[in-house]
Amino acid sequence: MKKVIVIILAILIAASGGLLVYGAILGPAKTFVPEKDGVLLAPPANIYSEGKAAYDPSSALVQNASSDQIAEALVNVCYNHLRVKRYNFFCHVDSLSGNKYGCSDYFRIVQDGTDFFYQALTYASGTNTGVRHASMGNTRFDVTTFNVSYDRSTKTFDAAFPDPTPKETPGTPYNYYPDRPEVLFNLPLALADESGKTADYSVMANCSFDLALPSASAGYYTLELTLDPASVNASSETIRCLNDCMGGKMKNINVSALSFRFEIWGSGVFRKIDVNSEFTATVSGKTGSGKMTRAYEFSYTPEAGSILKQLKDADWEKFCPQKDKDILSARENSWIE
Repeated sequence: MKKVIVIILAILIAASGGLLVYGAILGPAKTFVPEKDGVLLAPPANIYSEGKAAYDPSSALVQNASSDQIAEALVNVCYNHLRVKRYNFFCHVDSLSGNKYGCSDYFRIVQDGTDFFYQALTYASGTNTGVRHASMGNTRFDVTTFNVSYDRSTKTFDAAFPDPTPKETPGTPYNYYPDRPEVLFNLPLALADESGKTADYSVMANCSFDLALPSASAGYYTLELTLDPASVNASSETIRCLNDCMGGKMKNINVSALSFRFEIWGSGVFRKIDVNSEFTATVSGKTGSGKMTRAYEFSYTPEAGSILKQLKDADWEKFCPQKDKDILSARENSWIE
């Protein structure tokens, strides 16, 4: 049992990302301090790409909304993130299997729903790893490092990354499912069938939810959603999403609790997402239990959404083709009003 608990924990953390390190990036003797520029601030009025209309979730998030309306609103808000000019989100993950603790934080910058910069550091039962990915046009970087340490007392990581080797590949955003917008942020929630073409809100059956507007001036709604475990376990797509976002190596998953707390700006994009999940799963023929929480925070400022700034801070700019840097520079300069 102890062995399978450690295996489950390692899978959960490895698939979840690592401690966000936005700002001072490289160096084996550096403590990373995240620069959460603009986090939790309302998006600017021009956040959407040209020709795209904002979706106001208030049309669906009303006091007497049905569970299907709630599902539709969530899908629409997720789709909105594919059509904004840029955003950055930070995610902290905590996992506990038995008495084994693991954590990760990661951050991702996305521009126009295509180009991205992603970095993650991970601590799981004494095993520390780091990954960094970047995609600009047809240029892609993928780097992994094991030169990572974690201080549990201060909850900070130190890491050093090797230099990247650019490779040519068709531009595909990291972890981007074009027909499954609700999977965009690794949410263990499926509101469509496997193809993504057909809405399937069966996972919402017997759910409970609460909608609230914190204040007249808050500018965002809160949606607390608790799914019925029986409905979750009957939704093969949700179970598949749960497995996918936790490494894809678990079998016989049985969810005992799955709940979400969303904060949604009136313009139709996320402010915060909190996820709580509890389940059992089989790994290597043995079954153990697991708990995981995820906490997302979003930012929409030009500074937070600058891939070019992140490449400079990571000392990776010199590895980027000039044509890609020119495109990024022109795009990011257009955000400055």
